[in-house]
Amino acid sequence: MSEDPNQDETVLEPIPANQQDESDEKAAKFREIATRRTNSACEKIILLGNLSNQGAYHYTQKQIDAIFSALEKAVDETKSKFTFKKDTAHSNFVSL
Repeated sequence: MSEDPNQDETVLEPIPANQQDESDEKAAKFREIATRRTNSACEKIILLGNLSNQGAYHYTQKQIDAIFSALEKAVDETKSKFTFKKDTAHSNFVSL
């Protein structure tokens, strides 16, 4: 991964059109938006990493811990939104 956020390097490769189910517009739209947003988030994290240059910036361990705590919390909260929910109403039934 490059340090230059202006480069067109893609972190999450888009799925080629010939591999997409053309009838599944929601899945295609998800892939398009997820690719763009994931790449954007990764670029912002790279920019955040540029702040580690102690020749240009002064920071404390407490500040660094706060940054990574906030990032980890945001990732955990977002990831939990993608967890498939188990249908507990019929959890005693066997599914064949």
